[in-house]
Amino acid sequence: VAQLASRVATVLRARNRAGAAALAEALDEAGRSPGLDPDAAAYLAVLRGVLSGRRVQAQALALSEPYRSAYFSLELLMKGVSPMGALLERLQHNCRLVLSADSPEARAALDAVLGELEARSGRGGPDLPAGLPDFLAALRRALSGDWPGAGEPAGGFGDRRLDAVWAGVR
Repeated sequence: VAQLASRVATVLRARNRAGAAALAEALDEAGRSPGLDPDAAAYLAVLRGVLSGRRVQAQALALSEPYRSAYFSLELLMKGVSPMGALLERLQHNCRLVLSADSPEARAALDAVLGELEARSGRGGPDLPAGLPDFLAALRRALSGDWPGAGEPAGGFGDRRLDAVWAGVR
């Protein structure tokens, strides 16, 4: 979901008309897939609207999560702002929510998302904090109930944003 928003932003920021047309065609094709989840179809329609230059904010507000967040990350990318702050805010919120809900299904779903993010963050990137893979691994351990003991460091990921989110989850 987030990768698709990033791809749209990249094509638009590069002013790549041929790339935008090809991506729009791919979105149209994906939108015609039989059995496509209606929430995913709405997201694809919003991205298609962005590519065609239409105002889609009202449609974007009606999107369900994680599509709504991905769209607003797209807006940040289009403005040249790193979406890292929004991602970390969502991670903190979702971790706190899952921990308070005490739902094995919610924990498993969030663990899968964190695992995917951890794998992607391991490849690095210019806007990624160096401690992000360790941070995501720590969140995954915390979701499984493996919190640092009293004598162990809590946080210390080498990035004040990561440390602040960690403190907010605990």
